[in-house]
Amino acid sequence: MTKPFLLRELPARVRSVFLRRHVDESPQSRFLRASELEVSPKEFELLAVLMHHPGVPFTHSRLLRGVWGAEYGGELEYLRAYVKFLRKKIEADPAAAYILTEPWVGYRFRDPADSDSVSARVPENVE
Repeated sequence: MTKPFLLRELPARVRSVFLRRHVDESPQSRFLRASELEVSPKEFELLAVLMHHPGVPFTHSRLLRGVWGAEYGGELEYLRAYVKFLRKKIEADPAAAYILTEPWVGYRFRDPADSDSVSARVPENVE
């Protein structure tokens, strides 16, 4: 997504990504709030998947297949690089982490203001 863009365009694009990925949206998680960011399309897709399921740990291979495609799954350097890029853009304070590393598993998104975003049910269709 290129700048400038309207903030109301962001949720529409996220919905579009999820429709292409055949993800079922639950009513309580239909909206994502974000300030203006300049992110690449892959960064956007990765962040959208993580933000759409806060607190849910995603395995490395599941994120790779869901964002980069079915032929991916073992290219951890791609995922690590994009997570690093996103962290630099959205986490001004390292103590207020949004993207958490789950050791030996993958990553999950959490809102630092929400102390209850530690666990959630793993969604069925994120790819």
